[in-house]
Amino acid sequence: MNFISEFAQNVRIVDILDILIVSAFLFIFINWLRRSASRRIVVAISVFAVIYLLARFFQLYLTELLIKTLIVVILIAAIIVFQSDIRRMIDLAWFWTSFRRKTRLSTFTSSVDLLTESVGKMSEKKTGALIVIRGKESCEKQLTGGIPLEGRISAPLLYSIFNTSSPGHDGAVIIEGNKISRFGAHLPLSVNMAALGEGNTRHAAGLGLSEQCDAFTIIVSEERGTISVAENGRLTILKSTVELKNRLEEFYHKNYPPAKDSESSWWNKRHVLTAVSSLLIAVIAWFLLAYHSDRIFRNYSVPIEFRNITSDFALAQQVPSKAEITLEGSEQDFRSLDPSELVVSINLNDIKKGKNEFALTEEDIELPAGLNLYDIEPKIITVTAIPTKIISLPVKVQTTGELAEKLHLVSIQPNPPNILLIVPKEGNNVPKSVNTEPVDLSQVTRSTTVNAQLLIPRKFKLPPEEDGEVAVNIIIKNR
Repeated sequence: MNFISEFAQNVRIVDILDILIVSAFLFIFINWLRRSASRRIVVAISVFAVIYLLARFFQLYLTELLIKTLIVVILIAAIIVFQSDIRRMIDLAWFWTSFRRKTRLSTFTSSVDLLTESVGKMSEKKTGALIVIRGKESCEKQLTGGIPLEGRISAPLLYSIFNTSSPGHDGAVIIEGNKISRFGAHLPLSVNMAALGEGNTRHAAGLGLSEQCDAFTIIVSEERGTISVAENGRLTILKSTVELKNRLEEFYHKNYPPAKDSESSWWNKRHVLTAVSSLLIAVIAWFLLAYHSDRIFRNYSVPIEFRNITSDFALAQQVPSKAEITLEGSEQDFRSLDPSELVVSINLNDIKKGKNEFALTEEDIELPAGLNLYDIEPKIITVTAIPTKIISLPVKVQTTGELAEKLHLVSIQPNPPNILLIVPKEGNNVPKSVNTEPVDLSQVTRSTTVNAQLLIPRKFKLPPEEDGEVAVNIIIKNR
């Protein structure tokens, strides 16, 4: 019960969203591994993941650093090795809106029977054929050439297309649903010679397309009369038309489910197990890497600032200038904290003459959600407010250095000649003038105007409308 209550206090909505996003990526990644990657790659990734989790758990810092470094190398290598698969995943995301087909087949039995019968006869007569049945993904980017047809599937049409006297017999027939959308199309050739075996150019084309999209390709060899199918990057030689019919039924049922089963078909497949596994892995990873139930405490030295003080008062002193604070929260809460932005801000809008005490509380510090102020020192600060008035004082230009021997200083005047200064109402230490920073005359060769900063006495300040700088007009002439 204590764990559940601690978990309920520490978990946030963003944490749940974090888990769901990671689960979605894991779902896509696991499906991609199942379809495209070899068993060795899956084992290697699993071993790296287990080693990394163990290194984090037992605080093996050197091992953890090594795995983090290898991850960068693995990512670069994966982009190079699996660039076609990555492009395929991007294309799949782009065509996601077409996942729900506009033309679902209420039944695919007739198409399966027709294709099985036609391919069987072409196999008997050793008529070479290459038939592509589109899946959920678009294969337009992988196809080149071809002639649009948009004709319903029929045995005579297939026989005529693959007749050796037909100009398009060496290309591929593209089937979408129950129609032939194109014939005479050219497919990308596979370079996987080990999977190709004794296959010819048609087999290389069928295998090459299956490596880049989820289409189902049927190949009939004109040399041997064998029937092969390419799907998910695998080329299989079938023993009979019965096996072809079973593969076609499985493919059509997966990609063109009947309308009444379209909403529930997803739950009848292994995607449910993959989704549950992805969610479970994401939850375990979050508990191991992100979740920390223990409340931790951290100390910071924070500057104290004063705001909203009116021109009617001046502060006699600002001591102390910093506060030592202790914050309480979880590890993930501290990740959203930037210590450089911490400041104790005290509102002096209601300040009064004399000594004013301010209790420092959590309301004076802007903290991220999840963090609390545990302690602060000092807890109370005293600020002495002195009534002030605004007076006008002349500006006195200070100089350094000398003009060249041939030059004579005619005049040097500040602009404006007077400035406003906030001074205490009571007190005799009010200056009679305000000096500027020294102007170096040795650098002056002709009449000019330079800017000079005002040297404001320590206990006084300028009104907001004064910028603390004056223009100094210097007039010289030759001797």
